[in-house]
Amino acid sequence: QKGSFPESIMALSSTGGAGRGGSDSDIVGTVINHGKKGFWARGGGYHYHCSLERGETTLEGEMARLAMRSLTSGGEGGFDLDRMQREYVDFMTTPGSHRDAYASSYHRMFFQNRAAGRPLRECPSNDGHNVDAIDGLVIPAVVLLGGAARPE
Repeated sequence: QKGSFPESIMALSSTGGAGRGGSDSDIVGTVINHGKKGFWARGGGYHYHCSLERGETTLEGEMARLAMRSLTSGGEGGFDLDRMQREYVDFMTTPGSHRDAYASSYHRMFFQNRAAGRPLRECPSNDGHNVDAIDGLVIPAVVLLGGAARPE
């Protein structure tokens, strides 16, 4: 079967928050990663990026692109956190903005917090495991590279 990956833990991951958990929440499938919740079903064994064609950009690649735009479109004022968060929310909640089936824990936690009514600045979170280990690598790399060319 296309996209089969028996070792995938996506089928064990929470569709409504960080790490492993149930698939009862609709954060994945309705709020973000529209129409992709079926790939998270228990026993599914789907590869994390099974909904992408070869060479197509993963969600994290799209996040790098979004971060680069945010770093370069601020003009004299530079980086604007509020603008970046609004652009992130718009991107993630717009059906068809990307085709990736997988969303890392940091995305799921952010939108879990947003669904709970927290202000955007209070939505980023950390589960002390996934975010520290792998989820947190893409955006800091872009920020470091973007900042390297700026005078101190």
